[in-house]
Amino acid sequence: MNLASALNIAQTAHRQGNFLQAKKQYLAIIESDDNNDAIYGLATIYFQQKQYLQAISLFEKLQVREPYAADIALNYAMCLQAANRTNQAITVISNVVAHIPNDIMLIMPFAKLAYSLESYSLTIKLLTLFPLSAPETKPLLANAYFKAGQWPQAQQLYLELIKSTPNIALFWQNAALSSAKIRDYEQAITAFNMFIKLTPKKSSNHLKFADLYLLAKETNNAREQLNIAIDLRDISLTRYELETKINRLESNYPQAIITANEAITIDCYNATAWQIKTELGKETAACITKLSHLQNKKIENSYQNQQNLFTLAKAYESSANYEQAFDCFTRANKIQNEQLTQHNLAFNPQEHAKEYSALSQVYIKQVSSPSSNSSIKPNNIFIVGMPRSGTTLVERLLSQDESTQSSGENEALVFAIAHQLKQQQTLAEPNWQTFFSSNAALFLQKYKKKTALNSNIILDKMPHNFRYVGAIIAIFSGVKIVQLRRNPQDLALSIFSHAFALEHNYATNISTIAHAIFQANKLMDFWARTFPKQVININYEELVQFPDKVSSAFFDFCQLRWQKEHLNFFQKNVSSFTFSELQVRQAINTKKVNFSANYKQQLAEFNDTYNALLQAEK
Repeated sequence: MNLASALNIAQTAHRQGNFLQAKKQYLAIIESDDNNDAIYGLATIYFQQKQYLQAISLFEKLQVREPYAADIALNYAMCLQAANRTNQAITVISNVVAHIPNDIMLIMPFAKLAYSLESYSLTIKLLTLFPLSAPETKPLLANAYFKAGQWPQAQQLYLELIKSTPNIALFWQNAALSSAKIRDYEQAITAFNMFIKLTPKKSSNHLKFADLYLLAKETNNAREQLNIAIDLRDISLTRYELETKINRLESNYPQAIITANEAITIDCYNATAWQIKTELGKETAACITKLSHLQNKKIENSYQNQQNLFTLAKAYESSANYEQAFDCFTRANKIQNEQLTQHNLAFNPQEHAKEYSALSQVYIKQVSSPSSNSSIKPNNIFIVGMPRSGTTLVERLLSQDESTQSSGENEALVFAIAHQLKQQQTLAEPNWQTFFSSNAALFLQKYKKKTALNSNIILDKMPHNFRYVGAIIAIFSGVKIVQLRRNPQDLALSIFSHAFALEHNYATNISTIAHAIFQANKLMDFWARTFPKQVININYEELVQFPDKVSSAFFDFCQLRWQKEHLNFFQKNVSSFTFSELQVRQAINTKKVNFSANYKQQLAEFNDTYNALLQAEK
């Protein structure tokens, strides 16, 4: 019997499920001919019979002989997956990617396998290797982008999918989630609303919707969704956490403490609840008793432990136990710093300085500045500065004028210009005059669309917009910039004592905070020198010590009429989504001026670093 006939008999038996006969035939062929087709057939039988070690041994031999054969690689990788050899399976697929033919019938199985192996970057690589048009590729690619955290790409594909298949709830949900991740809250809310309509009524979905509304800073809508969940008799921890947050934003502090206690009965270490009980309920002794175990050397690096360490630190601080407080701040920031390392987001002082130096070039040199005595009020006032420098206080004061309306910590500017600025900065010699002449109108349109406020003067208090003052002046006609400055030691302590999002990667270490403050002050000094009639510096310490005098000065600078009654802003109930919420609900005071003196020893490293930077600049 010739080889072809023998193989035909073996393969026929294999297809019919007669594994015993097929195996004998394959072994006979291999013994006499060592044929690759017979080895492949035998390997797949072993795989089907879950004899993975025998199958892997044969697939390995075939890979050496035919390293780029797609069918061999696919089955070999599937076998490795079944044997829980995930990394090997991913390696096999990675090695053959460049040699897979442009055939959807081959690419899709590899892509699905890579996705099941949780190698989402490999899935994306496979599905974008060729310009595939098959409809089945889009959902898998969207899901891979979603799992890989590539939110803009995921959002784009999900928005395309919901146009063609509008009745699939999962697509609407993922469109909402990916939109929220890039802070496109308008789109996220629209998509999640459709998801709600397409799914059975569940309290958990309405709680998610409430949380989304909180991210979008729409407290009233968040309350509405929460109430729906409550009407559905939800008594989950999530319900009480959200209710506590909303009660706080509504200034219903007694009810916030009640719901915090409800959360504590479900989870005795709930971070949201302990923050409320400590800050609003003044239960510092109870907090220290309950959370002091977090000072043990070995604790889980969890989000809840991190938040509770900040709360415990504040409790110690209220008790004037500054050494223990700083120890807790340090432990909390260490958890955050490890997360930064895992995400390759660790702060780099040299790169930071380089970035800020480049930003100082992003402006148009003006022949003449608009007169500060102009009777024409600006349409926009930007309040900028490092976080914790007093921007919320200034915003609250300026908001008292009836011609102004605040957009809060508005991300519209960054969304409108950041990507385009980075692209322009890659050029050898960026021409900012031409760039802004060509793009300013579009940037302004995008900003207005995203901000969507109907007011004579829009206040924007996104602190880190101090980076873009040059761009702001090039885009907004007659704009005014109020830059907040604060004692470096007090500012450093305040940053170190709060939990910031990962993009504030400088905030976890007292030395890197020194670098960040130094570079921020240096950049703000440049803007103030370059645009003296459009940029004013406000010193936080002077503002809280002489509020009437200093406020009158920056009101006049902004072409607004100062009234001493504006100092009663704290009596008005306005939701605040910043760390400064409790402070701005009080009359202006000097409690935090020179508060860092309580941490003189702990801030020695900050002082050494900051002073060295100042000395090097001279």
